Order: sequence, then C-alpha cells, then structure tokens
Amino acid sequence: MQICQQFSKSLALARKTEYEELEKEIRSIETELSLSPTNHQLLNALQNSRHKLTQHIAYRTEGLRIRSRIKWLLEGERPTRYFFSLAKSRRKQSTIRGLYQNQDPNRLKTSLLDINNVAKQYYQSLYTTENVDTQAWDEIFTGWSQKISAAQQTLLEMNYTDEELLQQLRRMANNKSPGMDGLPVEWYRCFWEEVKVFLVAIANDLLNGGNLSSCMEVARITLLHKKNDLHDIRNYRPITQLCVDY
Repeated sequence: MQICQQFSKSLALARKTEYEELEKEIRSIETELSLSPTNHQLLNALQNSRHKLTQHIAYRTEGLRIRSRIKWLLEGERPTRYFFSLAKSRRKQSTIRGLYQNQDPNRLKTSLLDINNVAKQYYQSLYTTENVDTQAWDEIFTGWSQKISAAQQTLLEMNYTDEELLQQLRRMANNKSPGMDGLPVEWYRCFWEEVKVFLVAIANDLLNGGNLSSCMEVARITLLHKKNDLHDIRNYRPITQLCVDY
C-alpha cells in the first residue's frame, strides 16, 4: 500500500509539473504571437501545446468529477458551483477547425495560419475607425452651453487614492478568467496592502500623461461560437481578457 501511495504521489507531482510548464509555455508563445501574429512556427507550437494542455485538463476534470461525486455521496451534498464552473469552462473549450474566406462557403480555410488570417482580417475590418461626420456632430451639439464648474474640473483632475482604486476593485466580479499575467481580481484583493502603492503610482502616472505598460497593451481574445455555421466568422463573439491592473 505504501509503495502504491508513493508511486501515485510521484506520478501526480510529475503531471502537475508538466501542466505548469505547459501553461508557462503557452503564455510565452501567446506573448510572442502578439508581436508576430502570422508566425507559422509559433502558431503550430501554440496548437500543439494547447492540445497537450487540453489532455491534462480532461484528465484532471475527470478526477475532480470522481472525487467530488464520492464526497457528495458520503456527505449528502449537492455539487458545488465551483466544480460546475470549472468543468463547464474546461469542457467548452473548442478549436476552430475551419473558416470561410470572406464568408464564402466555397472557400473554406483549414490551416491554422489561414484561420488566423481570416479572423484577423474580419475583425480588423469590423473595428476600423471611420471618419467622423463633422456636419452631424455640429447639428447634435450646436447650442450646448452647459459646462462643469472650475471646482468640478479641479476635483476630476485630482490624483487617484488607494481608497478609490480599492472601491473599484471590490466592484469587479469574482470567478472571472484573468488576462495574460494570470492574476485574477481575487489575487489583487488578497494582496492589496502589498501592491496598492504600486498600482496607485501607475494609475496617477497614466492620469498625468504616462504610457501604458507592455502588459496593459496586450490582451487574450477568445472567439465564442454563438449559433449556426461553425465555419462562418460572423457567428463568433470575441471575448477580450484584459489584465486586472489595466
């Protein structure tokens, strides 16, 4: 029995180490891809790493299911929200196998590089800034004379305080996926006393004309399928995961 336990522990430790290394590897590749989104070698490496990670997640989720079911039977409890959210989020991870070029069903693209290019071109076109119609602008805002007072302007331009940032932090929802740095809102609440001085300094630097840090300029975008044809990019909704400090 003792030999079996030692073997199981060593096997679990090896799996945990490999899982953590895969997560680090994926974050590193995603960071590189943010600078070179069409790099074919990086795209293939990311696909392979994600496939390996998916296998780990499936194994761990099954273990959670089995162990949690035993606990519910012994203690007479219903499944917890945590387990359901974990299993649901992991199981819903899917890979886009192909996309139509220019929404043409006769031009299905299936390579990872082509799929990436189709999605990139579609959303670049969708979110491209258009010129403002100055005539319409004038028609809407002509005659507006209400302005904020000098006292209100001074108040709005004051530096942020740690109390104000903490108030906003408390308003953020729990159990949300973090950005590229992997730090969820719960982490910032837990270590607020240790990090608040840095976050306040960063916020006030930005308020007074400073530049965003590199991690604030990078986001992870996930495409969630809404309905109908899986190969039509118009049927996906982009979800952007930003770092909490942003």
